[in-house]
Amino acid sequence: MPAIHESTSTAVAIMAAAADLVIVTLAVAWALEEVIYFSLFVGIPAGIASAVVTYLLVRKLLKNM
Repeated sequence: MPAIHESTSTAVAIMAAAADLVIVTLAVAWALEEVIYFSLFVGIPAGIASAVVTYLLVRKLLKNM
């Protein structure tokens, strides 16, 4: 199996993290909008934390390929 170039794996990891940031932020804010008035105050940090974890996991997975 051919190795993935360093910049390609970084770009894929960033794209996955960006998609994860948007999806998780909106999902958490939507789920909590009836309970918490400012649900984005919870959704944004959850999205950021999830995006960082996604970036690190995808980067590690692609680096080991």
